[in-house]
Amino acid sequence: EMLWTPLGMSDATFFLADGDGRAARVPVLYGGVLAADGQSATPDRIENCYPGPCSNQADHTSGARCHFSGDTGSLMPVADYAKFYEFLLRKGLTETGQRLISVTGVETLCRRAFKGLEHDVAIA
Repeated sequence: EMLWTPLGMSDATFFLADGDGRAARVPVLYGGVLAADGQSATPDRIENCYPGPCSNQADHTSGARCHFSGDTGSLMPVADYAKFYEFLLRKGLTETGQRLISVTGVETLCRRAFKGLEHDVAIA
């Protein structure tokens, strides 16, 4: 609420209650099944791309509504994502100039997090 309300992100949430109509608007998540040579990938539903249980597709809308991954969290339509990205581009200021996050905080959020990630492969 401290971030989404001032940014006008009216549909942003972490979990949806049973019967919430927004659940029908959640897109299917896809990933890539990497080829043995590491140079190509075949798109597939996210649960088919990783070994072990992968319930990210349904965790927001049914069941225990919990996440076991640090990269999972908010759920929102593209319009609300756009508002958040515009906020980051303004270095933590709302459209009206209210500071919600420090410039340092924004820079930390936007810093590359994957040391050693290779970008020179065909699928990058």
